[in-house]
Amino acid sequence: MWMIEEPLPPVLVLLTAACGCLALWSSARKRVLIVIAVLLVALCPVMFVVDHLVVTDGERVVNSVFDLADAFRSENLQRTLGHFSPSAPKERSQITWAVNNVQVDPDLRLTDFQTKVFANGTRATSHFRANGTFHVMGFDGRHPSRWLLTWQKEAGRWQIIQVERLNVVNGERIGTLKVN
Repeated sequence: MWMIEEPLPPVLVLLTAACGCLALWSSARKRVLIVIAVLLVALCPVMFVVDHLVVTDGERVVNSVFDLADAFRSENLQRTLGHFSPSAPKERSQITWAVNNVQVDPDLRLTDFQTKVFANGTRATSHFRANGTFHVMGFDGRHPSRWLLTWQKEAGRWQIIQVERLNVVNGERIGTLKVN
């Protein structure tokens, strides 16, 4: 696991330390403090480059959620099913029904991600909100939703093994659509 997934906090620490060096320099006038401050500031862009180069499992899972949403929105059944484990037949059946019966407008937004990787990097959960305009079985309208996906790493790829729809207000589990 990578020590950081967001470069901004360490950059703020570096800039704060650089300001501290400058404050000390203003009273002590030691050249080494200026050199340290410059080095700390120079490390800031390095943090962004490293963040861009290192992709963690958590970031891979989040990227998979966005790809899943794009595949679903474009009604591409094979690409959508590609995110689901063959060992999850119930979920595969439900998503097949949904791809064939639900249309999603381009206004779909995925927000509030909370991703956890555990079990030595072989399992993960992604909790997020999906808000957009949906068309299903005569219902047309904007609808907020909240989801918890459980992922398992299979053959080097993250695959969904469980889908839970959550109440948008209290986060309690509510059922997904029943598929015969």
